[in-house]
Amino acid sequence: MYRYWFDNIKGITPVKKRILYETFDNAENIYHAPESAIAKTVGIETEDIGAITESRKQWSLEGAWTRLQEKGISLVTLEDAEYPEKLKKIVAPPYALYYRGIFRGRNTNLLQSLEQEEGVHTEVRLHVLWQKDLQKLMWM
Repeated sequence: MYRYWFDNIKGITPVKKRILYETFDNAENIYHAPESAIAKTVGIETEDIGAITESRKQWSLEGAWTRLQEKGISLVTLEDAEYPEKLKKIVAPPYALYYRGIFRGRNTNLLQSLEQEEGVHTEVRLHVLWQKDLQKLMWM
């Protein structure tokens, strides 16, 4: 639930999400961290703190998570062992990957075949497409 919230904070880049994740260990800690602690994080700016604070106010954690589950959508994040290792190695990996059905994790044939065809950046484009589809499902 916290991981879903964290991935959907508007205005926080994948690089900054990774900095926050590495500093606070997980999305729940970030959610509960005081603004003063977030402000001390190297690379995080005032606008980022504002985006986090605003999303805490506007985001219904349980409601959003329930809607996601009702639609049969799951996610795997940088916090999960199943997150593909090759994807972790790019400069700005997406924090979360959304899927329906069974996620094959590190050995996912889909990601391997896309990488062979078009390169590792395909995975980032794939995430963006999934996120756009997810937004359509959730908010339209």
